[in-house]
Amino acid sequence: AAAAAAEQRSRQVAGRSYEGWGMEQQKITAEDYAAGPAGKGRWPANIVHDGSDEVCALFPDSPGQQGDVRGTEPSAPTNGIYGEFAGRTHAEARNDSGSAARFFYTAKADSGDRLGSRHPTVKPVDLMQWLVRLITPPGGIVLDPFAGSGTTGEAAFREGARCILIEREADFIADINRRIGLLLAGPDERAHSTIKAKIADGRLKDDAGPLFGDVA
Repeated sequence: AAAAAAEQRSRQVAGRSYEGWGMEQQKITAEDYAAGPAGKGRWPANIVHDGSDEVCALFPDSPGQQGDVRGTEPSAPTNGIYGEFAGRTHAEARNDSGSAARFFYTAKADSGDRLGSRHPTVKPVDLMQWLVRLITPPGGIVLDPFAGSGTTGEAAFREGARCILIEREADFIADINRRIGLLLAGPDERAHSTIKAKIADGRLKDDAGPLFGDVA
């Protein structure tokens, strides 16, 4: 009886609903496992880091894929709890090595993210969009109590979410207003502003060249 109960628990995970957050754990059955990878079950490894040596050192080294996967390799025997597994798919060896950290997205803010802001920790908009999608239900509200340059607000706007930004410093409030203004103005105005910011901080030389030198 105990074995039967354990098997029943393994075959199905009861779903639990979290009202207001739009999240629900889906039921997992033996048929789901037998069908191969289907995106059900556990959350993926939602990990992001800055790529620094200190962080990468925390990930253990792994040898990587040792050889080509032909799709005909025998699987280890199971006790049949999850039914028959689908066959493996063919995959050539990557011939790489290192830690699992090399598979994770590492983000750095570029000039298009900074838009001339002097804030010391400007976040990449793409990264903040990923985080908004990760934790915010559709049409939800994002609260950033330390808004900084406003990338969280821009990310929320791009993902169709609402956002409340809180910032104390007047210079950074101006950065936020400028960012949102450029967001609403469109990509052309944003690109123009990015070039002007590069010229202002010396990363781009303000040189019209020989053709337009007289009218610069």
